[in-house]
Amino acid sequence: MLKDFYKELDELYVQGDQEKVERFLLQNASATCPCCGKFNETYLACMSELGAFYRGASKYEASIEAFMAAENMIVTYLGENTPEYATNTNNMAGTYRLKGDYEKARKFFMKAKTIYEGTIGKQNYEYASVLNNVSLLFQSTKEYDKAIDYLQQAIEAMKEIPDAVEELATGYSNLATLLLQKGEPDEARSAIDESLRLMPEDSFHYPAVLNTIAALEYSAGNYNEALKYYLQTLEKVQAFFQKNVEYAITCENIKKVYETIGEYEKAMSYMREAHDVYLKIYGEGHEVVRRAAEEMNVLGKKTGQKEK
Repeated sequence: MLKDFYKELDELYVQGDQEKVERFLLQNASATCPCCGKFNETYLACMSELGAFYRGASKYEASIEAFMAAENMIVTYLGENTPEYATNTNNMAGTYRLKGDYEKARKFFMKAKTIYEGTIGKQNYEYASVLNNVSLLFQSTKEYDKAIDYLQQAIEAMKEIPDAVEELATGYSNLATLLLQKGEPDEARSAIDESLRLMPEDSFHYPAVLNTIAALEYSAGNYNEALKYYLQTLEKVQAFFQKNVEYAITCENIKKVYETIGEYEKAMSYMREAHDVYLKIYGEGHEVVRRAAEEMNVLGKKTGQKEK
């Protein structure tokens, strides 16, 4: 039954219809929700997948709620000192990181890491995943040396894991981003080339590879190439995740390219799109929304458009 569940879910993701994916998960969760305190592996899978789905859609509170439901079942029937609990904790920490709650993210990532070390050890995908996530956390807090250290540990671990090609490609993509932020473009180019060689185009992580290539081209002054890859990134992000935070960030990156080459009207169009997506996700008054509005006002002075 669980095999059929994942087969159908994968098919829906391939179709790219996010509303169908959400409906499928909610319907299955409702149908398999255990009564009388019983364990149901399909319900647990639904909660885990809903947590990941809502995280990808930037619906962070809904993501945390789903992961908490999964945690409750895991604690009751499997226990806390288990790989299943560590995986759910790792996933929930990822939501806190994207939400910007770095203190909670660090706490949960380290908790998951410790449990993995004491249960399944270090030579496995799960442990490599949490190392990669800790690296992303340090990247978010601009602690680049720590981020690179954890990421290199993750890459070395993934090299030892059969069939972890996509995860290894993601590691190289993240490494390229870090190296670029540290001002090491040649090393970043080498890492992203390796990622591109390994990453399948239908992977949810493929947009991140395109985005890093675009950033490399922009830093090198190749603005037309940067624009090409940012537009490809935008298309892939929307297909996989709809208009989430990453979509808005990519719009801002496109705006940056157009602004650099003096095409202010096009820059304004993408900045306005980013602002509207941020507004829908975060709500009026959020600092991200205010910053986007300020960017629009700056562009407005260049285009003659007055933005509110």
